[in-house]
Amino acid sequence: MTLVPKSRGDMAEKLIESMCEKIEVKCKLRHDNTSGFDAWIGEKKIPVEIKYAAEGNNGGYTFNQIRPDDKGYRYIIFFFMSPTECEFYTIKREDLKLLTLNKQHAGNKTYTMTDTKKNMSVLKKMGDGSFVDAINKIK
Repeated sequence: MTLVPKSRGDMAEKLIESMCEKIEVKCKLRHDNTSGFDAWIGEKKIPVEIKYAAEGNNGGYTFNQIRPDDKGYRYIIFFFMSPTECEFYTIKREDLKLLTLNKQHAGNKTYTMTDTKKNMSVLKKMGDGSFVDAINKIK
């Protein structure tokens, strides 16, 4: 099954909402493109951006549409999915400067992130890859 990027993002957001429900953490998805974030998570309704990437044919991951200067969210959850496992890492917006990001579009403020050794080292210092750990960094 092939999904366009918007559908993949929607699927990932709904999966995270469902998983939050299972661990009894409030999660409210945003359904507009103007808010600058995808969901409120936790009792304090913390704005979170959700970035999803499936393992590519080369075994790597690429996350798109990362906006480090967007003040609409406080955290990003990076959701890695492969046929055999899922990993989740949460990073504060202001800590995105620790990652190597590449401009996505000329003249635009959107970036991509790949799973380089440096980026994975930074993310693994942020958590253990489990969903519960990623959510506990937020609430």
